[in-house]
Amino acid sequence: MRNKIIVLFILFSISFTYSQEQEAIPFYKKPRYFVSACGTLVKNPDWYLVNWYIFDKEEGETLFNIGGFLIRNGFEVAYTEDILLGVGLGLDFQFNEPYGKLFTAPAYFQTRVHLPIDRESPFFVKGGIGKLLKLGKSFEKGNYYNLGLGYDFMEDSDRYVISVLLEFHHKKIPTIVFGGVNSVSIGVGFRFL
Repeated sequence: MRNKIIVLFILFSISFTYSQEQEAIPFYKKPRYFVSACGTLVKNPDWYLVNWYIFDKEEGETLFNIGGFLIRNGFEVAYTEDILLGVGLGLDFQFNEPYGKLFTAPAYFQTRVHLPIDRESPFFVKGGIGKLLKLGKSFEKGNYYNLGLGYDFMEDSDRYVISVLLEFHHKKIPTIVFGGVNSVSIGVGFRFL
């Protein structure tokens, strides 16, 4: 009788331990945190174009000036190995617009698709849509859209990936006469794995 109890105990413990075993989540399906910082570019009003030649009114001026700063962060999860879906929040400060300083806080959904150049392609296209949150008196309310290109560096790192981003942002704000603000930004992003 004692041997039967020991055998039954061993069988139940083995079956119990194997029944509690969970399958591992594939690496690409784990949620990832991302953060990026960008600077927006605006055309310098001291430069002008005549018959496809660019002229500078004052010597030493650049064609583009920095017109603002954008900070983005959020989480993304892989739908497949090449498609990532995410949700993010941002904080934008644009100071070189014709209507003065502009503060916005976009909350958005985004999709990132790695281009199928080869199996391990570091190039990607991303797009997003969302709302501009009214966090205070100085923040504007409206709709937010973005579209961008990027390149991932350090793909072999097991902790993070560094990205270089070129993005187009459109903020549709009802209080602005022209109906919205368009900007192009260049920045650096980090995805923590």
